[in-house]
Amino acid sequence: MPVEIATISCDPTNPVPEEPFVLKIELISPAAKDITVVLEKQRIVGDAGRTPELRPTGPTYFDLFPGPIDVSVGSKTGISGPISVRRDATAESGDPPVRFPEQILFSASSLELSEGFTSVVVRISLPEAKLIR
Repeated sequence: MPVEIATISCDPTNPVPEEPFVLKIELISPAAKDITVVLEKQRIVGDAGRTPELRPTGPTYFDLFPGPIDVSVGSKTGISGPISVRRDATAESGDPPVRFPEQILFSASSLELSEGFTSVVVRISLPEAKLIR
């Protein structure tokens, strides 16, 4: 029976650099066996004409790197380990520099590619400045 991912969501919905967030996977039906959902991650950046383009996150983008999500047999949900983006994240050579807010496309799929994928765009913003009076 194929694994079908219904949704992928982020908690909290608007994370900031250096503060962990998690991704939650919801399956359409309970898993018939233990499964592993892999995450592909890419920056969404504008090219010279401001057309959206996908670029790699690179090895110096995350403090806490996104790993696979396990879903146990009989369960419909799986939650990632903590993920966080570095405040001083850097782009791959030749890519547009990292400037917050950044958008990351996370695509989730099971290890069997024939089962499709589901994606979510996560916006990473800088924390709001606090006024001191």
